[in-house]
Amino acid sequence: MNKPKYLWLLAVMLLGGCSIGSTQVPEDHYYRLPDASSGTGRAAVTIASVRVSGMLHERAMLYVNAASPLEVKRFYYHHWADIPENLVGQYMQAWFGESNPAHAAALNVFINQFELLKEDGNNRVIVDLSVDSQDKHYHFHQETPVQGTAMTDVAKAFGAALGQILQQLNQALSQP
Repeated sequence: MNKPKYLWLLAVMLLGGCSIGSTQVPEDHYYRLPDASSGTGRAAVTIASVRVSGMLHERAMLYVNAASPLEVKRFYYHHWADIPENLVGQYMQAWFGESNPAHAAALNVFINQFELLKEDGNNRVIVDLSVDSQDKHYHFHQETPVQGTAMTDVAKAFGAALGQILQQLNQALSQP
């Protein structure tokens, strides 16, 4: 007869105990790339397509520990605001500016790598792109140090890496 009372008391104590130890619920954080700086003297391009494969189809921010470079991991509670192919495509189009499609080179982009490399406080982002324009193929690999420890610093480093790649691409497209 007293057994149901004890079970009820035990259930109340367990439920109450669950809330005592946890003072903060994990919160999701979403990041975008910094604004692309448009400028003069840039090639006339349109971004025809941006493609990815594997884990880059998701909004998860990815990283690799230098000690185990073959294992790609994802951050929990830290995500891109959109999938990388959309972020990169929008960044590229903003960087090059709007062009008349009739006079612009159509670029097809493939994102090979878009991840953070964590190495004993020497963190850096890796951006690796393949770009096709008509009959030409370009490959760009950029590693940019992360200045700071916040995830916003990581997003800024991705923007800086893309900016470096786009300067190289612009130069390549300007060659006859």
